[in-house]
Amino acid sequence: MIKITDRVRFVETDLMAVVHHSNYLRWFEMGRVAYLRAAGVDLNDLRAAGYLFPITDVQCKYKQSAYFDDEYEVRTTLTAFSRAKWSSAMRSFA
Repeated sequence: MIKITDRVRFVETDLMAVVHHSNYLRWFEMGRVAYLRAAGVDLNDLRAAGYLFPITDVQCKYKQSAYFDDEYEVRTTLTAFSRAKWSSAMRSFA
């Protein structure tokens, strides 16, 4: 598991200082990139070689709002991995 922490920026909030729902997905992407980096995967190298990591499904259940200047933590964990899917995906983008 990889953890990243940050603070809610003013630009990420609405007039009531509540984080706009679209920003949570940005934070998820930050966690995904941090996880891949920690695993030794350089997305720039893969993109240059013609490989992509498309996001095909995202699910989120909001439990409570985040507000301006709150500290938050994103935890990213690999839950499933299939060499067959990885190999197939890499061939389809080659």
